[in-house]
Amino acid sequence: MTYMETPPSPPAGPPRQPDERRDALELAAASVLVGLAAWAIDRALFHFGHFSWRLAPDLLMQALFVLALSAFFASRARILLVQLVLDVFLFSLNSIKVQLMQIPVIPTDYLLLREGAHIIGADPRQKFFWIIGAGLIAATACIAFMVGSFRRPGVKRLARAVPAALFCAVVAFLYGPYCDAVDRFVTIPWPAQTEREESFGVYFSFSIELARLFSNTNGIASLKEVARAEARLLSGQPRAADRPGRRAAPPKRNIYFFLTESFWDPVPPGADQPSPSLLAPEFNALWSSAGRQHMLSPTFGGGTADVEFEALCGMPSAIVFEGIVFQNALRRPLPCLPRILAQNGYRTFAFHSNSGGFYNRDVAYHLLGFDRFYDREALDSSEKIAGQFISDRSLIEQAVRTARRQAAGRPFLAYVMTIAGHWPYRWDDKLYPRTLDVSWPGDETRRQEAERHFNINYYTSGLLADWARRIRKEDPDAIVVITGDHQPGLAFQSPVPDEAPLRASGAMGPRYFKTPLLVLDRGRAKPARPEESAYEVPDDILDRLGLPDQARYHMPLFRRSGRGGVRPTVNGTILLNRGEDFKDCTPPASDPACYWTWGWLRDADVVATDLTLGPQHLLNP
Repeated sequence: MTYMETPPSPPAGPPRQPDERRDALELAAASVLVGLAAWAIDRALFHFGHFSWRLAPDLLMQALFVLALSAFFASRARILLVQLVLDVFLFSLNSIKVQLMQIPVIPTDYLLLREGAHIIGADPRQKFFWIIGAGLIAATACIAFMVGSFRRPGVKRLARAVPAALFCAVVAFLYGPYCDAVDRFVTIPWPAQTEREESFGVYFSFSIELARLFSNTNGIASLKEVARAEARLLSGQPRAADRPGRRAAPPKRNIYFFLTESFWDPVPPGADQPSPSLLAPEFNALWSSAGRQHMLSPTFGGGTADVEFEALCGMPSAIVFEGIVFQNALRRPLPCLPRILAQNGYRTFAFHSNSGGFYNRDVAYHLLGFDRFYDREALDSSEKIAGQFISDRSLIEQAVRTARRQAAGRPFLAYVMTIAGHWPYRWDDKLYPRTLDVSWPGDETRRQEAERHFNINYYTSGLLADWARRIRKEDPDAIVVITGDHQPGLAFQSPVPDEAPLRASGAMGPRYFKTPLLVLDRGRAKPARPEESAYEVPDDILDRLGLPDQARYHMPLFRRSGRGGVRPTVNGTILLNRGEDFKDCTPPASDPACYWTWGWLRDADVVATDLTLGPQHLLNP
């Protein structure tokens, strides 16, 4: 039998090398699909968010994260599974936090954990802590799961981590250009946090807030720098002998502080009042008797929390801080009006008919020194506006009654932040009388919106005037402060005086930052000046109580000098206020009278950042 010899097979060539580029692209595409799957799971569970092209940056960030992991771990399946677990956890955490606290996940949430024992208590928001605990367990399991596929990366593999590293470097070190680029990318006017989350996703929105936090913490000054800034700010103040004489400290008096959403006077200063009046006659009469003073707000059309920060803490927020101060620039307890009053024997209460977590107020109010914050969960919500928020009538009544009861004979601060004037101006036929018929440019929808707003503004002014009279009758020694947080966005469409000289640089004129300021204090004459910046209000209150400058910490530093008062605003405008005269000092203004305002703002930035985010050298020299 003849056997045929099988010819030998050709020698095997070198093993086929994987195509790194193709492998990376396939992994990135798989990561995008996993991200969409996680978003769909979260949407099914919590009905939060909607699909938009603005999710693209968020999906891109997830792909960069996955590619960076693939440089160090071999198993593609394990990497994608870890991404899915992490995405579902973060999306769920964010959805629960938004639904319970009206605010998404932000970098300063560690403060919520640190201060939780003081501000949370036994309420539904404890779910937030339960899901954080579950997430920590899941994260530990993911780390253990990934360890088995670890490998030492080669040069080509290590290159996969470069894009993620570069992005992190941009957020950490080029936060200014990054925030500017994002602001140009944002097309939602005055976006609420929930709108940003729905549009941009958790990862991208978190990176924005992180960049703002880095921007605020950049260049925290040393002890010597803070001392120099303090000396320069003090050097511009009038001498003690030049300041108006202060009477002997009166008995401690209760303080009622009403900050009212989008409350303004639509009639330009100096113009004749129309008929019917756009504010209730009772309020107009009371306001006129008190000097018809205005507060200069740092914002227009939104950003209430920044106005609150100024009106309670006595330092400017606009220009000095990036983003919302309550979310991005608070790290430790501050010597604000509530804390200073508490140190002098007062009880301090805050009231607001929104969720306590919105604008991070749960944490912020505690750091500002309030004894107790009553949000919508802590109040009787039987009377609501169109089924949404507690009516201002009910809120004010509950606030006054609760503050008097809880103070138990001690002096108190009752700070009330109303909400009826908030866009979209929810209407309730059972609560609001329709007093004004409004004609408005645009379609019928715009006209109806404007009519709702002007009628709510009219109603609110009458409500505040009624409560001011009641308080003066029942508590005659009290100080009553009533003001608006900012003008509504629709104020741009209302007729205003020609302010072309002030707006030549593109800056907004002072007309758009004025809100009524009514201070009732029977022992004090009419105000010395027609306008007062929001950050000057708490120092004025403490002055009326007769507290010495030493008890006011930083507030005397920001008093206006003989040169005038500086009003930085959220859109970058800098106004120099000298009585009824204003100058536009927005850089690059050429008026020599403006030059000192820029140095004042730099020093204000040093002091404010030291107090909020720094080691508080000013308090511990």
